[in-house]
Amino acid sequence: MSIPVVDMEAFDPDVLGKALIDVGFVAVQNHGIPLDLVAQGYETAKGLFALSADTKRRYETPENGRQRGYTSFGVEHAKDVERPDLKEFWHVGRKLPQNHELTVSGEVPPN
Repeated sequence: MSIPVVDMEAFDPDVLGKALIDVGFVAVQNHGIPLDLVAQGYETAKGLFALSADTKRRYETPENGRQRGYTSFGVEHAKDVERPDLKEFWHVGRKLPQNHELTVSGEVPPN
């Protein structure tokens, strides 16, 4: 199976939806993001994941369902599957003002 490619210049939500259902992720082309910015993102991610496990665990947020921050390797698992996923990751969401109703209510936690 090959990784589906979504062309943002000819965006078709049905193609994206099918790819996400069938494979779970896609490659994106013609997205308009400068390649140096993409490279900077990869370097930042490499630095983050190279931190010690103890340092990364300080940013875990199980109290908010891990909606933000770090999630350790082997913590998550697919629905109805006992075996853990073989990944670690970092969640970052949109930044809202401190007085925003979703921030105040705790519905959207801070980054």
